[in-house]
Formats: sequence, structure tokens, C-alpha cells
Amino acid sequence: MAIVDTAGNTLGVAFDLGSLSASTTVSDFVGSTDTVDFFRISLNTASDFDLSLNGLSANAEVALIQDRNFNGVIDANEYVGLSNRFGTAKDTIDINSLPSGTYYAGVYHSGGDTNYNLSLSATPPGKTFNSNYGYGLVDAATSVAFVTGASPFPEVANLGGFNWGLDMVKAPEVWQQGYTGSGITVAVLDTGVDYTHADLDNNIWINSDEVYGNAIDDDKNGYVDDVIGWDFVDGDNLPYDQTFDGHGTHVAGLIAAENNNFGTTGVAYNAKIMPVKISGVPQTTANLDTLLANGINYAVANGANVLNMSVGNFPGDPLMPKTMEALANAKRSGVVAVMASGNERITYNATRPDEPASYAAIDLGIAVGAVNAQDILDNYANPAGVAPIDYVVAPADAIYSTTPGNAYEQLSGTSMSTPYVSGVAALLLGANPSLSPSEVEMTITRTANPFGIIV
Repeated sequence: MAIVDTAGNTLGVAFDLGSLSASTTVSDFVGSTDTVDFFRISLNTASDFDLSLNGLSANAEVALIQDRNFNGVIDANEYVGLSNRFGTAKDTIDINSLPSGTYYAGVYHSGGDTNYNLSLSATPPGKTFNSNYGYGLVDAATSVAFVTGASPFPEVANLGGFNWGLDMVKAPEVWQQGYTGSGITVAVLDTGVDYTHADLDNNIWINSDEVYGNAIDDDKNGYVDDVIGWDFVDGDNLPYDQTFDGHGTHVAGLIAAENNNFGTTGVAYNAKIMPVKISGVPQTTANLDTLLANGINYAVANGANVLNMSVGNFPGDPLMPKTMEALANAKRSGVVAVMASGNERITYNATRPDEPASYAAIDLGIAVGAVNAQDILDNYANPAGVAPIDYVVAPADAIYSTTPGNAYEQLSGTSMSTPYVSGVAALLLGANPSLSPSEVEMTITRTANPFGIIV
């Protein structure tokens, strides 16, 4: 049975769905002769808003829009959310505490003709956003239970010692249920990784389409012999960590150090680490922007599921437009981005996350702040800011992890809290691979625990 086209093709004639207080689904189509459909919705109170576009037979895109100047034209700053995943994958937009007002959902033709189902829901906010710590402490157990439809996972005995951070984010409760990040690849965009470290070597991503040492780009991805990743700083296939503190290796261990009865254990200890070296030498923001964007695009093109970025600029530095575009491409490709908020609250009086973490404000990832073992918010960590964004906190002080040369060290900062959240994202995707980036971000923020955090 053919679907009757009821939606309008401009904001002025958008089909009015009325006040959205629960959930509703509409079915329609877009194609070469009907390139866009608009639906008008009203929120009487601030709400947790969720939208999904599925049932596609060809590519389509969806946007949430607010006509703030009431001119009937969509201006660049009026996109509240956008999802344009490639192909027929489900598109989702999930926004916590969306303010009351009138909004428009736009469905755009982006390939062949297709019918679609557009589902929208608005529920009372489940969490209050805090300008210091966002939605709270990341909670692996609650989030994985949520996406698997399970009852709350029972608590297990604390690991203790250097593993207090794992206990704090409730990773062992998830392991007990059999979820360990298996099948998920996390790209570490950082100073490189000691891929020979005994606690990491079995969990390093391998490009099986490349033959090492033959000086041929076997998989024709533009990078010769990139068997274990790529070094964008030196332009070669050896993304080894040569920094004095082993920053990238430390980050990698927090995500996926092996569960082998020595050293340490990562949050998602059966995930794979893709080393992508984009820093480690002094550089300008413009240069970092180029290297990071190239690294993101490489990781996405080569199958990463999660991007860990414990890196950023400083307050007052130029923006990072190339990185922003690369993050948009990552989201279209179904890849989750996790980014450190930065450590300049005291030294630079920072009032929000640095770039690229600030791009969480336009739904391009999740920003991560910092707490210590006593749930005290670290005063150096850049806060979430006044406007709600996807922002959570994780352990960050004196964190024990791998460093080059089969060594281990304790480091501090949002660079250390970020891989905890990347590890949780890997656990979520390992438990439910169908999740979109927006659904992963929504799950992490809405299951975060705000109670007990001391500012």
C-alpha cells in the first residue's frame, strides 16, 4: 500500500504534529520528486527528546531545527541536531533537557526514493545538567544493562589497589555478565602507542588487508604497510610512543590493557587498540587540526568503532574546523567520538571544554571531565559549561596504566578520564553493536550518576 505524502516541503507548511508529550510515529517518503519533508512539533516543557528515522530502502537524512528568528528559512545556527548516517542505517537524534518551544523535524532525500518511519518522543528530563560535572560519573554497569534490556547488574567485589578507577566506573560488574569489548576497535589518537608492551601487544589492531614490509599499499587506502596504524607526525607506518611520559600508551592501557594477571587491566580488555599518532611534538593549533582530522578520517576509513581523543587546543586558540568536519564524517559513519574536556580551568580560567571536546555541543561526540577517588571534582578540569552538552566525568587522578618499555606509571588529567569513557563506549557497542553514536552518547549521559560528586 502506497504511503500518502502528508508532510509539507517548507517550514511554513510543515505538517503539525502538535504538542509532543509522549511518543508518536509518522510514515512518509522522500525521493527525487519530493526531496524534503517537514514536521512541526511543540514542547510545552523542557524534555529529554529522542528521534529515530528508520525503515529506509535508500539513504536519507534527518535534522531537528528551531526557527529562532521566525523567518521561515533555516539559518546555519538553527540546526539543533543532525543525523546523516550513510546508507540505510537508522538515524537518531537524542537530546537531553531540550528546552520548551517549537521545533521542526526535517527528513531529506539523500539517495534513491525511500519510504521511512519517523519516531519522536519527549519525556520528563531524567537527569539535571550541572555546569561543573555535566550529567555525572560514567556508570558502565547501568549503561550496559540499559542497552541489553537486562535487570540491574549485581555488584561484585572491588578490585581495589591501583584498579580503583575500574571499580568506580563499575566495569567489573559488566565483565561478570560476559561483556568485555570483544569485536570493538578503539582508535587512540594521541602520541602513539608502545604496541610491543606485554600488557597491550595482543590487543593491538591489525590491518589484515596489508602485507608488512613489502612497500606496497596492498589495501589501497593511501598508506603503505600500515599494518598496525599510522604515524601522521612523521608520515610513516610506525606509530610508536616516544614521549617522556608515554601519554598515548597510558591512554591505550586504560582502554584495553589485557586481562592477564599482571600489570593492569583496561575497561574493555578484549577490545582492540588502533594506534594513530597525531601529536607528541610542539605544534600550532592549525597543525594539530590538520593532523587530528587526518587521523580521524584514517581511523574511520579503517574500521574504528570508537575514537579516543585525549588531546585538544587551549582557551583562546583558533577553532579546529578540519577536525569538526572529520568528526561529522565519523558520526555519519557510525563512529563514537570521546574527547577530553581539557585541564585549563585554573591556569586559563576556562569555563567550557576545549576543542575538539566543545564540539559535543553540536552533537559530534561526548566530552569528559575529571574526578578523584573521593568523588571530588578536579578543579583543573574544564567544566561542562552553562549550556547542556553531552558531558560526563570519570576517574583522573594518579591513574595507573601502561607506559613504554613494559613500564607502568601514574598520570593525572582529563587525558586519563577520557579513556575510561571510551572503554565504556566499547563495552556498550560490544553488548549491542546496532547502537548509533547518538544512542551511545544518550545512554552514557542518561545513566551517569550525579550523586555524591563534591564540587
